Amino acid sequence: EGTDWIVLLIQFLLVHSVSWWGRWIVSEPFFVAYKKQCVRRRRDIKLFSHIVNACLFHSLSAYFGWKILAHRDWIWDQSRWNLRVDDGPADLKFYVLLYAARYTSDSVSLLFEIVKEDSWAFAVHHVASVPRVLVSAQQGYVRIGGVFMLFLDWVDIVLTGAKTFKYLSKRRNDVFQVIADRLFEVF
Repeated sequence: EGTDWIVLLIQFLLVHSVSWWGRWIVSEPFFVAYKKQCVRRRRDIKLFSHIVNACLFHSLSAYFGWKILAHRDWIWDQSRWNLRVDDGPADLKFYVLLYAARYTSDSVSLLFEIVKEDSWAFAVHHVASVPRVLVSAQQGYVRIGGVFMLFLDWVDIVLTGAKTFKYLSKRRNDVFQVIADRLFEVF
């Protein structure tokens, strides 16, 4: 009893630490070096590191979600997704709790992010996602939670990838802008 909360706390601390250190050590220095001939506003550097971090998380989460879910016998039968499972598989519960940890980290991070037009939408999304994921895990509905997270991750890869290429673009019609436009169309 209570180990889910301990696991969630440890996951939160790890996700939050890796997220911010990755931004400070990898994403921001890369963007500064890449855009050295262009105007480097601190705002653009922060926005780029945030979106690269999100793209990386969604990519890893989609990969591991697929590895965890693809071999389940119930994954291809939609009528079995919403069944309550008292003792769900540990890897699936870990995946669901990791998702909650990520959105908890993102909720805290919003307090330190640059305010954008859609910041309020992200705040509502993150704050609504955490309890929904935690309740599904606590009540034993990890199947439906895992399936939704898997589907949403694949979509979010396309969106965050498009934004990443948009930030890398130096001119209106360079290759990065063309890729960003195509990814936005796919999204």
